[in-house]
Amino acid sequence: MKKYIFWDLDDTLYDQELPFVNAFKTSFPEIKVSNWDKLYKLFRQKSDEVFPLFPNTQENIENMWLARMQLTLKDMEYFASNTQILSFQEVYNENLKSIHLFTGVEELLKILISKNTFLGIITNGNLKHQTNKMKALQILNYIPEDRIFISSELGISKPDPKIFQVVAGKLDISTSDIIYIGDNYLNDVYAAKKAGCESIWFNHRSHNISDMSIEPDLEISTFDKIDKILEFIKTK
Repeated sequence: MKKYIFWDLDDTLYDQELPFVNAFKTSFPEIKVSNWDKLYKLFRQKSDEVFPLFPNTQENIENMWLARMQLTLKDMEYFASNTQILSFQEVYNENLKSIHLFTGVEELLKILISKNTFLGIITNGNLKHQTNKMKALQILNYIPEDRIFISSELGISKPDPKIFQVVAGKLDISTSDIIYIGDNYLNDVYAAKKAGCESIWFNHRSHNISDMSIEPDLEISTFDKIDKILEFIKTK
């Protein structure tokens, strides 16, 4: 049976922590951070919490940017003005223009393409911002535009399992035909599995999920182990 391999975008195809850390250092030099990985995970957590609360308009996008950073800084017992936060976001967006695919991803994509594998992307986010990231990654060299599905255009977002059902419906396939690769347990493993997909959890940040009621079909921490990934896909 033919399998359809879909990827998450943020922190799956590229390292999202690096542009975040550089923007934070530039925008909040007075804040001393001892553990950047911990701060980035906090930022991602707050981002995931507030994302569903803001419908897709430019005003709401800016409000979402403000809310996630305000909550992040609140946990650090620090306050920043809206002007400071939007300045951070401007630097962050600029840094995102220089992102690169994770090591091993390009090779894996090329191998899968050589095997005539169907490749696609399912990502949360705004059309303009996600498209800009994919442009920086030159992702259209590997995945056609009509196989890229962005939550703002679908009107539904992860972790709602229905997003996978919507995509499957557009392709006239079953969700059981989909293998989904992503870094976020709730969005990319739990939601995908609830929808009936198989999942590869790219757990490169060593997240420890205390209540893993649904397990991924495969867990990896790097894309260097290409043979392991290909063997998993081959057996499906």
